[in-house]
This record gives sequence, structure tokens and C-alpha cells, in this order.
Amino acid sequence: MRKDDFGGMDVETNVEAIMKGRIGIYSFLAKILLDPPDREILADLKEMILPSHPYIRDGFEELKRFISEFKSIEELEQSVKDEFNRLFIDPYGEIISPYQSSYEGDTPYNKTTLRVKEFYRKCGYSMRDASEPADHISVELLFMAESCKNAIEGDYKKELECQRRFLDTELSRWISRFCDSIDNRDDSEFYRAAAKILKGFIKMERDVIQELELFTI
Repeated sequence: MRKDDFGGMDVETNVEAIMKGRIGIYSFLAKILLDPPDREILADLKEMILPSHPYIRDGFEELKRFISEFKSIEELEQSVKDEFNRLFIDPYGEIISPYQSSYEGDTPYNKTTLRVKEFYRKCGYSMRDASEPADHISVELLFMAESCKNAIEGDYKKELECQRRFLDTELSRWISRFCDSIDNRDDSEFYRAAAKILKGFIKMERDVIQELELFTI
């Protein structure tokens, strides 16, 4: 891994800092894909430090340009809320499903949801406090964030193995199609940029985990 891949840090010198950076990105993406971001999250966006993967860099630049178009944080907050509702909730529009099951010809709470839920259980997680089923994008990203936290505090090797397997067997099955669905929408600006960040981050993650597995905290 190059030193500029994760905020200018190389893996060997700062494993814990990289893990904390991963927690921040997973948590941020999980929040904005569960609910529209509030003004506090939006105000902090320009100060975020993100890895320099091309997809992530392009998405973040788009995000900052979009934010700069608004005269007030209130107008920005309302615009993003409207976009979220239009993309993911509107019962009269063409919405984008945030559920993995939809990309496998299934419906939430059925086979796909149960399979993902069983994966969490085998890794020692219930995700019981999540407000959505196990295969919702926000829950899957929160699982990765929780695993990163426990990698710092507990069984480092075990958590990284769970993360690698989850990327390979679950997230990679559908994340590109989910992000492309957002990117293809003409009425998406904030979430188009966020989708680019998500897609780039997941692409980068496999290499990051492989590097992290070589070291211990």
C-alpha cells in the first residue's frame, strides 16, 4: 500500500490510526444512507480526511462543490433531505433499494436477510439495535465499523478475517450495482457523490485489509 492511500499514513507505522479512519468512513456512510444527514454532519464534511483513491477523491470533490452552492446550511439540509426521500422513500417515484436482497432477486426479511444475519452471528454480532433488517446498506456498513472497533480493542486477527470474508461474500455481491443505480439518476447530486466515495472505499478495502493482516496492534 502506498503511503498516500489512507490519509498519508503507511500501514506499518500507524495501524490503529488507519483502523480508526476506517471506522469514521464506515460510520459516516452508514449514517447518511440510513437517514438524511443533519446540519451538523453537513457542516463537518469539508473537514473530513479521506483516502486518496480516485473514486473517493472525485466523489469528495463533487460533494464539496455541491455544498458550496448553498447560501445557508438550512437550505443545504433541506435539499439533501428532499433528495434522500426522492431516491429511497418516495412511494410514487422510482426508488433505489438500499437492501442487498433486492439485488439478489429476493425481498427484505427473507433468505438474503437471514444469510447476512447469520454471518453477523458467526462473527459474534447481533446488530440487534439496528432499525433496519440485516441486509440494509447502513447495517452492513455499521457491522464493518463495529468490527473495526473490536479489532482495536479485542481479537485483531479474527475481526480482520470477518471483515475480509464479509467484503468477499456479501458487500462485493451488490455494492457496485447499488452505487451505479444512484450514479445513473439525473436527480441525484449529494448521493451521487456519496456513492462514488462508497464505491471507491469498498474497492480499496480489500487491499487495506490484506495489508492490515500483516501487522498486529
